[in-house]
Amino acid sequence: MKNLILFVLLFFLAGCAMEQWTRPDTTFGQKFRDEADCRKYANMRMGYGPNRLIILGPRKSDTFSYFFFECMEAKGYKFAGTTDFPF
Repeated sequence: MKNLILFVLLFFLAGCAMEQWTRPDTTFGQKFRDEADCRKYANMRMGYGPNRLIILGPRKSDTFSYFFFECMEAKGYKFAGTTDFPF
């Protein structure tokens, strides 16, 4: 059973990638807060309140990303691409 849970977890994480954002002289904590603010902003722009779960489909995911990128760029960050998880 443990192997099955581990396999399912690794299967879902293998398709994930981390977005890399850069801004000079920004601490990890500040970047973390800015990303959280931009996720909230993107949700609000899509019409979701802060306490609603959103399930992203293909179109909604693209729209969410657009609003998230817009917010991060407005805060002075530059998108540096994605990094795949090492497994």
